[in-house]
Amino acid sequence: FPVTIHVMDVWCWNILGKTKWTVEGRHRVFEKILEPGELIYVPRGMWHDTAPMGPRVNISFGSEDLR
Repeated sequence: FPVTIHVMDVWCWNILGKTKWTVEGRHRVFEKILEPGELIYVPRGMWHDTAPMGPRVNISFGSEDLR
């Protein structure tokens, strides 16, 4: 997938395999290789990119502030 930005908070739970995440914050870039069983949270408005490191299964979901 290309570099993405969401208008909602996003959580991604890595079930099987590994995924490299790059998240661009206000003052730095954060890189993490998500292992099986790990969860990552990306606040709305933050640029992020993912790169599968082989076959993988993950569950992602987002939430919006509906006030």
